Amino acid sequence: MSKRGELTIGVTGRRHIVPEALEAVERGARELLRAHVDAFDGPVRVCAGLAVGADSIMARIVLDEKKRRPVGKLRLAAVLPRALESYELDFKTAPDAFGLSQRAAFRELLAQCDETVELANAAEDARDPVAGYVRLGDWLVENSDVLYSFWSGDASTVKRGGTADVTLKKLRRGPVDGSIVYGILTPELLRKKNPDGTKRYVPEPTDGAGRTAELREADDGTVVWLPQGELLC
Repeated sequence: MSKRGELTIGVTGRRHIVPEALEAVERGARELLRAHVDAFDGPVRVCAGLAVGADSIMARIVLDEKKRRPVGKLRLAAVLPRALESYELDFKTAPDAFGLSQRAAFRELLAQCDETVELANAAEDARDPVAGYVRLGDWLVENSDVLYSFWSGDASTVKRGGTADVTLKKLRRGPVDGSIVYGILTPELLRKKNPDGTKRYVPEPTDGAGRTAELREADDGTVVWLPQGELLC
């Protein structure tokens, strides 16, 4: 629960979402955001890294919803894991079917943000290419009252700075600061290796895509998706 008069929502999620699930995922995320904005008597700030996938989906929803709200009610903050000049290199420059590259789409979103936070540490990044994403995840854990996790719920593999890592860290912080995690069930394209070393993507099942629920960590370390009752913020 926010103690600052402003509700800060952090966003974490995977980049490679099963295309057939996108519409349902976007609908679930939009409904969850609307519910939080309606329920909270004050400004709402959504913080995301603007990466391809869940981050950019949520950012576009926020920008669209801002048009329907009083000025200042809803704000979008870009939280960049590295300095902008370095982070931009993570986005492909080849145009997609609509003629827009990942980098151009990122710049478009960034230009519409209300604020930008750069978590730059060049020395650390030179030693560890994942360090920026760990910093971003830790920033979200530290600063968000509510975390939106675009996730399938599979915690069998936890990568540093990844969605499962950030989600689990935030779940464990909840009892300390009262923060809450909401899951948006997001089927992912899982990257697998072929025998010859090439990669392929295997889609997770799309059943239940877009369903939202409060997440809790059970005693055995599994993550429980609770039936969503009264919205907490």
